[in-house]
Amino acid sequence: MNIENTKTSKDFIAHLELTEVEAWNDFCCAAPRDAVEVCGIQFTRTRSSCFSIVPCVDTLVFNRIVGLGVTEPVTESTLDKVISLYKQANVPRFFIQLHPECLTPETRQLLERKRFRHYNNWVKLFRDTIPMPPVDTDLRVEEISPADASVFANILINSFEWSEFLQSWVEGSVGRPGWRHYLAFDGDKPVATGALFVSGRFGWIDFASTLPIARGRGAQSSLVERRIIDAAQQRCKWLVVETAEDKPERPAPSFRNMIRHGFQVAYVRPNYIRHNDSGD
Repeated sequence: MNIENTKTSKDFIAHLELTEVEAWNDFCCAAPRDAVEVCGIQFTRTRSSCFSIVPCVDTLVFNRIVGLGVTEPVTESTLDKVISLYKQANVPRFFIQLHPECLTPETRQLLERKRFRHYNNWVKLFRDTIPMPPVDTDLRVEEISPADASVFANILINSFEWSEFLQSWVEGSVGRPGWRHYLAFDGDKPVATGALFVSGRFGWIDFASTLPIARGRGAQSSLVERRIIDAAQQRCKWLVVETAEDKPERPAPSFRNMIRHGFQVAYVRPNYIRHNDSGD
């Protein structure tokens, strides 16, 4: 399949978004009962979207809706249900991530009327699974089993300064069908993380984190290299990833790293945030 033609295929573009929806939904399913009860975790999957709600953690990646509008229109009644859902859960703020083709002038007006505002953008990138050149690094990458889940979760949570309440949730994703988790090691010391979720021809990579002591040494490059190889072995044809938007005033190293390793921009996805304040 020609990449230039692929980028303009609506079916292909929808798959890029739906792959993330499927992966995030499965990650939500990994939350163990104790985490669900302590954190008040809720998640809902529709035909093309996933809603995740974590009231005890004011982190937008866990309180968001992805995929809305891909296969069904964004309507006023839908937004009213969304707002009610997050308000009832006492989530202080959340955001909706909309594919740019879904963001018509009418949808923009509707979002503004419902007190959503543009917050920032994420970039959706993709690449095929043709191997990339070997990475020159003294670190090594290993796929892990559930026995190393706590180490993986600890590095990820500490790197992003997430709440410790999320520890068991992240651990629960290790070893699930469709998932592969990795650690990069400096000698015997684990220093970086990465994960791969494969569904059919598409794979989603995420949970990339590196401890400060190992940054700039090729950890994430080597993790990308390994995941490309493993995805291809599973007959996966395309990899999908999201990063922050790279801007002069706010550089995004992850974006630049992905571009350097053969990923291409599929689209820039706007995030619309809503604060559920008491005056609402």
